[in-house]
Amino acid sequence: MEKKVELKLLSVAGAQNNARIFALIMGEKDGTRYFPILANETEAQAVVAVMQNVKVVRPLVHDAFADYIKASGDTLTEVVIISVHKGTFYANLVYDRGITVECKAADAIALALHFSCPIYALDSIVESENIVPDINRARHRTVSEEIERMNKKLEEAVAAEDYETAAKLRDIIKELSANAENKPNE
Repeated sequence: MEKKVELKLLSVAGAQNNARIFALIMGEKDGTRYFPILANETEAQAVVAVMQNVKVVRPLVHDAFADYIKASGDTLTEVVIISVHKGTFYANLVYDRGITVECKAADAIALALHFSCPIYALDSIVESENIVPDINRARHRTVSEEIERMNKKLEEAVAAEDYETAAKLRDIIKELSANAENKPNE
């Protein structure tokens, strides 16, 4: 089984170009890597309501589902982000009786907050989706390998219409390219 990395929800940010898309900024609990998970308005609203301990007048679907889980006698023990496909993250909801159910990661995070349970991601996902290169790891790659990796992330961000992340990646690529020009042996 692949190593799991414990995460924490760092913040919820609105997309500058679209008022209905949000980013759940997830970071390693004991590390420096972080990445955004795109969420729609309902998912983001559910996350923020639980984060800020706001009781909504009309319960959201996440509230109703959490109430159902509690009423059934089950407990959500952990959430594990297991894959990402075309910019959409998927996670397993792991219950105390060994039942596992797959869903979108944004929904899983909202439920994890209801149960105060840990959120994990497979290490390969944290590594591939990390939006800021880890300098220590990058040193073991050539500059051209790092630029190639960042270009792939840039293409994925543009395809997902995450232009804020794309702009950050573009700036990182420019900086890496400028550094590569100054080091002819790489």
